[in-house]
Amino acid sequence: METDITKKSTKERIFEAAVELFSKQGYQGTSIRVLAKAVGIKESSIYNHYTSKRSILDAILDYQISGFNTAITSVEKMEASFANITDPVELWLTCMVEFVRILPPLTEPISRIINNEMFLDEQCRQFVLNNMFTAQKNLAERLLNDMNARGMIRDCDIRKTAVQYVYMLQGLDIENKLLKMEGHNPEKIQQNLIEHITLFISGLKKS
Repeated sequence: METDITKKSTKERIFEAAVELFSKQGYQGTSIRVLAKAVGIKESSIYNHYTSKRSILDAILDYQISGFNTAITSVEKMEASFANITDPVELWLTCMVEFVRILPPLTEPISRIINNEMFLDEQCRQFVLNNMFTAQKNLAERLLNDMNARGMIRDCDIRKTAVQYVYMLQGLDIENKLLKMEGHNPEKIQQNLIEHITLFISGLKKS
């Protein structure tokens, strides 16, 4: 009987196993031998699909970049359909939910890989600086400009406000990942995130 595992190609299984192992024991801490064992194939078979362990990490970063870009494009395309939302907090949270909904399923463990490796690996570091932060700042700036044009928020330095939002979000994201690892309630963690975002956007409302 064919299962979900057997339906997947060997390359997909290698990719998913690499994501799991890299996120738990680090890129440097995961050998090709360990990866091959997790997939249930010979070490040499890895090289039929990837030229090196480095090329697997490259594929993981490409996956993450593609996922971010797809989610951002989705939110941008749906902005017009949110025109009936007049409350800035509701609009912001609606966009955030849409963004997260579109992200591919391996986004969270891959973000752990990137957070772990960005101080050790140049490519991961450049991804954070030039892709992740830039994409989030640009999306936040776009939404803030839209809300400002619609008279939903007070006049402010839009770019700096977008940057402040992203920095707040990154701090919360790191803390939330650590809390999840410590076994804290995911629903309470999510609620805490929403409360902070609500407080931030509420502070931009016109008095």
